[in-house]
Amino acid sequence: MSATRARTNVVLLGATGHVGRLLGPALQRLEDSDLQVFLQFRTEPRGLDGNPFRWRIGHDDGLAELKDRIGHIDVLLNFAGSARPDTDMTDHAEIAQACLHEAARLDIPVVLMASSAAIYGAPRHGRPLTESDPPRPASDYARAKLEMERTVRNWRAGSGMRTRACCLRIGNVAGADQLLRNAASGQELRLDLFGTGGPARRSYIGVETLASVLNTLWQIDDLPDVLNVAAPGCVGMDELLAALDHHAWRGVPAPADAIARVCLDVRALARLHSFAEKDSTPEEMIRQWQACKVTG
Repeated sequence: MSATRARTNVVLLGATGHVGRLLGPALQRLEDSDLQVFLQFRTEPRGLDGNPFRWRIGHDDGLAELKDRIGHIDVLLNFAGSARPDTDMTDHAEIAQACLHEAARLDIPVVLMASSAAIYGAPRHGRPLTESDPPRPASDYARAKLEMERTVRNWRAGSGMRTRACCLRIGNVAGADQLLRNAASGQELRLDLFGTGGPARRSYIGVETLASVLNTLWQIDDLPDVLNVAAPGCVGMDELLAALDHHAWRGVPAPADAIARVCLDVRALARLHSFAEKDSTPEEMIRQWQACKVTG
């Protein structure tokens, strides 16, 4: 980050969420001795290892107190906000606004916001979805993420601050997704089958690969407004379960409104970050999940 600073201090917001609980350990496993990761929680640390700290985002001075203690914050990773359908989704935009305000106030150079591939809605064509495809969110969660992106875009347009902010439209993170969480619980699964095409295929990324991508992005000076984030290619739901050695599933005919394939075009990301061929394999994604999974 800075040639005058011996250490990069990274703050992960939402460290107790489904993605955050995997991403925290993955960031800590990065081969960078000068990296220190601080894990934010709102009410309870829930067994977070490393450097947990309390901050009720937008409601207290927890982040400022952390900066006073450690001297500087270089990167803010915003993975906070509820995805449960029974909650108020407006918090995504509010959290983003609070992050940007604090980044400007505390001189934090980079803020990376976790958006979602869900903002695209159902694909309208056969090709992978690019950042220029117009969003058509079909759920409250997707609409909340799109509103979050608007908040960041408006801030970028009107702010003279030095903070760099980018929204990351992330595909499924292996192990944080519902399929693999259900599989880990041991229950029998049903997979939609699409004619002769088999089960659904989706863009996925392993959590260690995601940590490596973030490490690349926070070092780039000229970040775009939005960026698709996933491993190249698409992964079949059955392929992930086979890699997990989970065979307790049965196929059922896909309903008429089910989507067979949702694939993100990640060429823009691949120009910034070098993927290894194994990063796109279900076996590697499962390995990364198991390596970073927190129990208890």
